[in-house]
Amino acid sequence: MNPNDADAALVARLAPRMRALHEANGGDWAGTVRDALALVRETHRVEPQDGSGAGQPDTPDTPREDD
Repeated sequence: MNPNDADAALVARLAPRMRALHEANGGDWAGTVRDALALVRETHRVEPQDGSGAGQPDTPDTPREDD
């Protein structure tokens, strides 16, 4: 897959949620980013990589098992 296509797909998936958070924060982008990061931390785990996965994302999109 072309990396640009992957980026476009990610933006298309996240844009509506980011727009809703932005509106809920009264147009405050700093608050929007803070809240978005908090939601990701609540719903996904972050597993550091050892560096051998060059070209792979550092934080896999892996839902937590308790969801």
